[in-house]
Amino acid sequence: MSESVSAFVCPQEDEALCPLSGGSADVQAGGRVRTERARGTRAALKPIVVLQHRAGCAPSSIIELLEGDDRPWEIRRLWLGEPVPESPDEASAVVVLGGPMSVHDVVDHSFLLGEKAFLSSALAADLPMLGICLGAQLLAEVAGGRVYRRDEEEIGLVRIDLVADDPLFAGVESPFMAFESHSYSFTLPPGGVPLASRPDGLQAFRFGSAWGLQFHPEVDADRARQWVEEQLRCNREDAPLESEVAAAVRAKTAALLPMYQQLCRRLIGNWLELVA
Repeated sequence: MSESVSAFVCPQEDEALCPLSGGSADVQAGGRVRTERARGTRAALKPIVVLQHRAGCAPSSIIELLEGDDRPWEIRRLWLGEPVPESPDEASAVVVLGGPMSVHDVVDHSFLLGEKAFLSSALAADLPMLGICLGAQLLAEVAGGRVYRRDEEEIGLVRIDLVADDPLFAGVESPFMAFESHSYSFTLPPGGVPLASRPDGLQAFRFGSAWGLQFHPEVDADRARQWVEEQLRCNREDAPLESEVAAAVRAKTAALLPMYQQLCRRLIGNWLELVA
């Protein structure tokens, strides 16, 4: 790995850093995925639209909660050429997922241009949105913030501090641990409200009815373990880890995952209540 990587799942981190007060979705291949669970008066609701940028960046735990909800939802797989909504009026809310590209990679990923135009109009219409990782960076950029390459990648479980009260984080204590996987960060757009941060950058913000999260509340247990194993392999290539350290990292991940899954469900559940 050419860039240095910030510390992850540090064996000295306190297990209590995922406090709460008080499986991956099976996405079918071929064509636009559309699942509707509308019942009763909800049948006339517009769908929650999920914008997905790559097959390996699935909605995971978000879909698990949507499947237990009675609102319609659908996934637009942008890398396959599926379109973003033509206007904000087509959706009741939008989730913008992460991806391996950056907001600047419009030549190699031309769908980003149309996505940015849609997100700009959605912000102007005050459409409820949740941006995750790349999705948060896209929201920050179209709202007037700056997306920049980090000096160090941020991968794995890291400690995050809340810096403001917001209903999205209701029931979440500060600090908390969350999964990261990114090499770009964003600045606060003008008019935005910072919600969470680390010493080296912003982690969450709100802009009107849109929230941006640099970390990954959609990650499930399998994806979290995969990220950690990938990072351990990178460390072995750059600077071999002692076997005891690697074992401690795996043990710490196993200890934190159940609490982190609760945190993910709390955050996504809070958002779904806010956009109901």
